[in-house]
Amino acid sequence: MSIFFDEDIKLKLLEAHVRDGASFPTKVGRFFHNKFYFYSRDFLRRYSQHFSLDFLAVTGDRNQPFDIPNMGVVYLLEIPFFVYGIFLILRDPTPAKKALLAYLFVSPVTASFSFITPAANRSANMAIAWSIISSYGLVNFLGCIKLAWPNYLRLSIITLSAAYIFSFAFYLYQYYISIPKLIPENWYFGRKELVAEISKLQENYQKVSVTEKESPNYIWFLLYNKYDPQKYWQSAKISGPDKLGWLHVVSFDKYSFIYNFSWETTEKSPDTLYAVYGEQLPDRWQGEENGSKYKLLIDKKILYPNGETVYKIGHLEKI
Repeated sequence: MSIFFDEDIKLKLLEAHVRDGASFPTKVGRFFHNKFYFYSRDFLRRYSQHFSLDFLAVTGDRNQPFDIPNMGVVYLLEIPFFVYGIFLILRDPTPAKKALLAYLFVSPVTASFSFITPAANRSANMAIAWSIISSYGLVNFLGCIKLAWPNYLRLSIITLSAAYIFSFAFYLYQYYISIPKLIPENWYFGRKELVAEISKLQENYQKVSVTEKESPNYIWFLLYNKYDPQKYWQSAKISGPDKLGWLHVVSFDKYSFIYNFSWETTEKSPDTLYAVYGEQLPDRWQGEENGSKYKLLIDKKILYPNGETVYKIGHLEKI
């Protein structure tokens, strides 16, 4: 996931040299258009995204499956207290406070070397420093209220408590109610159910063909079947690495994982159980394979919480 595998940066660098023209001195061109400059600029741009208001409090991490609809990675309510906490730290920068700031600013460095940014999962350590600093600002804010307007301290605590409770309730609603209906496909819904259904049916087949469109599905078979790691490595067939450095599990045991699954082009056999995304497998099909006529039977449909089909499991039956 490194920016050094990002083809876009390489293309921009090439474009800059092309625009210089053949007559432009090569050494001068390399001085102004070099990998260090382009990658450094891209790193700084990605680093700054983790401190943007959009990422923190508006839309959050738009990269699935880390998106929580209609909210950022922190409560909007906390922004003023965080800013006030930063101000207090800078006004009295003790060694402990300096270390806290350093922790905050170092946290997104790893994420910034990735070409998928801003990344909530890779910058998760920011939450620790953020919580401490915003709490520090909140406590001192209430201390100021107590000194300046002691009669309003109780009202301030009640108001802030209600605001935090509302923010937390809104988060719970988005996480447990909205996500299953709006973006269930991005939260790997149905994988456990898929493995369970295949485990019930697979004994009747020599091979199980599984879609590999959205994620490395072999992981779920290892996890939910509690598959013996030693046995897995004895049968696993792995391809790659690809241009991003990823290896891909093609098959293990009787499972084969097909990235670009197509029912029209796939090898069809009555000895194979097919488990693919709903749109990749027709509800009805009849055809001839190796001189015999077959029809497709759907054994099971696995549904999202919103009622849409996520997976279909089917097999061929001789007519």
